[in-house]
Amino acid sequence: MFNFDYMKNAISYFRRVLLIWLLSGILINVQAQQTLNYSLGKLLDERIISNSLMISSTNLLTDNITNSGCNLKSENVVLSKGILYLNPSGTGFIYAIDSTKNPKRLDATCFQGYNFGASFFSYHDTLYSIGGYGFWNYTGAIRYFDHVAKEWNIIKTEKDVPFANGINAISYFDNEKGQLYILYSDSNPEYLLNNKNSEKVKIQCFDLNSKKWLDNSLYLDPSIVNNISKIKTVITTNEGLIVNIDDLSHSIEIIFNEKKAYEVNDDFITHLIQEKSKLKNYISYYRKDTLLFYELNKDSIIKIYYRNNKKKEFGLFKKEFQLPNYIQVITILLFIILIFISYIIKVRIIKNKNKIIKNKTEKPNIDFKGFIDSLDYLESEALEIIISNSMNNNKTNVDELNKVLGTTKRHYKIQNNIRAEIIGLINKKFISAIGANDILIERNRTSFDKRFFEYEISPKYLKRLFASLK
Repeated sequence: MFNFDYMKNAISYFRRVLLIWLLSGILINVQAQQTLNYSLGKLLDERIISNSLMISSTNLLTDNITNSGCNLKSENVVLSKGILYLNPSGTGFIYAIDSTKNPKRLDATCFQGYNFGASFFSYHDTLYSIGGYGFWNYTGAIRYFDHVAKEWNIIKTEKDVPFANGINAISYFDNEKGQLYILYSDSNPEYLLNNKNSEKVKIQCFDLNSKKWLDNSLYLDPSIVNNISKIKTVITTNEGLIVNIDDLSHSIEIIFNEKKAYEVNDDFITHLIQEKSKLKNYISYYRKDTLLFYELNKDSIIKIYYRNNKKKEFGLFKKEFQLPNYIQVITILLFIILIFISYIIKVRIIKNKNKIIKNKTEKPNIDFKGFIDSLDYLESEALEIIISNSMNNNKTNVDELNKVLGTTKRHYKIQNNIRAEIIGLINKKFISAIGANDILIERNRTSFDKRFFEYEISPKYLKRLFASLK
C-alpha cells in the first residue's frame, strides 16, 4: 500500500534541500563577486609605493564590485601603510584593500566621467586627484579625499593648469618634496569652434605644501620635441621620468627638481625593455634606486637596479619668454620717464653751468674808449695814475691821489670825501659802460696801517684799459 505520508515528508525534505542549495549558491556567488581578480599578498607587504603604474588586461576590481554600470577600463593605484587604494579612472570612487583582500568602498560619490587621466597619488596620508579630462574639456582642479566626510574636496588656486595624462600631459610626483610636475601642452575645450591648441611642451609644478602652482618659466626645446605626443614614458624612477622622444636615438631621464635632463645608458634601457616585455599584468613602482614590478598573476616581485646609468647632461629645457603684466609695464614706463626727466634736468644744469663758465671766461666787448671819454678832468687824472702804478705792480696811495686831485693842503676829511666821490664816479661810469655790476678800481687797506687805503685797477680789465689809453 502506497504511503502518502512518507511521500509528503520526502517532498518536504527535498524542498528544504533545494532551498538550502539555492541559498548556498547565492551566498557563494555573492562571496565570489566580492573577491579580487588577483592575489595581492606580496604587494601589500611592501607597505608604501609611490608613482605606481598598473599595466593589466584585467582590473583588480570586477564590474560586479564597482557596480558602476560602466565598463571601467583602468584603475589608479596607491599603496600607503599596507592599504591599497584603488580609483577607477574617470570616477571619484575610492576602494581600500587591506590584508584581508576584501575591497571596501570608502567614498559616497556617484558622479563619474569627469577626470580621466588625472594624477592620483598619496601625500602625508591624504589621497589627491589632480587634473583630468571629461565632458569634452580639461581641468586643472586640485582635489583631495576627506576620509571623514567620505567625499572629495577642492583646493582653490590662483591659476588653472588644465591637463590629462595620456592626452595632453605626462606627470611626475616627487613624494619627498610634495611637488607634482606636469609636462603638458595648452589645450582648449573640444566644444569650441576655433579650437587652436598650442603644441609647445611646457613644464609646470604644483606644490602641495604651499598649495600653489609655481612659476616655472621653462619649456622643452621645440627643436627637440614640439608635441607632447612625441614623448613616451618608459619608467618612473626615484628622481624623475625616463622617456623616449621620437626624434632622439637615446632615452632621456628628466630630473624635474633640477630642471635638467640626462642621456640614459642604452644597455640599461635594452635590459629594462626586455624584462618588461616578459610581463603581462603588473604594477610598476620604485624604491630608491630600485625599479619594482609586481606580477599580479604570480603574486611575485621583480627588481631591476637602476644606478650610475645617467650619461652626459642633455639640453632639453629653455626659458620661456613671457610678456610682462600691466603692473610691470606701468613700472617700466614710469622708470623710463623718470630717467628721461632726470636726463633733461641734467642737460639743462650742464648747459647753465657751461653758460656761466663761458660768461666768466669770455672777455666782454667793452667800449673802453667811450668810457674814458665820459670821464671829466679829475676823474681822468686819477684813473691814469692808478693805471700807471698798477701796470708796474704798484698800488696808488692816498698822498698820490691827493696830489693829483689838488687836495693835499685841505683837511683830511675833505680829502677823504673828494677821493671817495671821484673813485665812486669812475666805478659807476664803468659799470654803466659794461652793463654789469663789476667795479674797476679796487680799494684795499694798507698793510702797515689799517686806517689808510691803497687803490689799484682790477687785473681783469687792466691790460685792455691801458691799451685803450695809448
